[in-house]
Amino acid sequence: MAEIADKAERAYELEREVVTGSLSARRAWIQMAAALHAIQSERLYELLGYEQFTEWIATPEISIGRSQAYYLASIYQTFVVENGVPLDDLNYIDPSKLADTLPAVRGGLPVGEALADATELSRSDLRAKYRGVEPKPDEPQGVSVCPECGQAIRPTKESSR
Repeated sequence: MAEIADKAERAYELEREVVTGSLSARRAWIQMAAALHAIQSERLYELLGYEQFTEWIATPEISIGRSQAYYLASIYQTFVVENGVPLDDLNYIDPSKLADTLPAVRGGLPVGEALADATELSRSDLRAKYRGVEPKPDEPQGVSVCPECGQAIRPTKESSR
C-alpha cells in the first residue's frame, strides 16, 4: 500500500508541475502576442533594421513561424484592442482555444461568451461548437482550470454523463 501511496503522491506532484508550467506558458504566449502585435502594427521592426515583419520574426533569435506570429497578434487585436479584454484575463486560456473562437467573435458573438467557452469547454467541445467538429465519444468533457490556483477541475464519471 505504501508503494501505491508514494506513486499517487508523485503523480499529484508531477501534475502540479505540469499545470504550473502550462499556466506559465499561457502567460508567456499572451505577453508575446502583445509584443508581436505592437511590433507589427506600429511597424517597429523597421526601427530594428528590417524591411518586413516576416523578416524580423525569421531571425534566429526570434524564429517564430509566420502563421503563428500573425495568429498570436490577431488574438491580441481581437480580444484586447477591439474588445477591451484585460490582458490578465487571457492568462489562463490556451491561445489555440482563443483562436477557435475568433471567427465567431468577429461575427458578433459576445466576447464574454467566447472567453467562457474557451475557458470552460474541452478542446473537442470547443471544436464542436465553433468548427462543427464532433467530439470523440470516449473523450472526457468539461475539464477546466481554476483561475485562482491553476488546478485542473475534472468532472466525475457521474457528473460528465
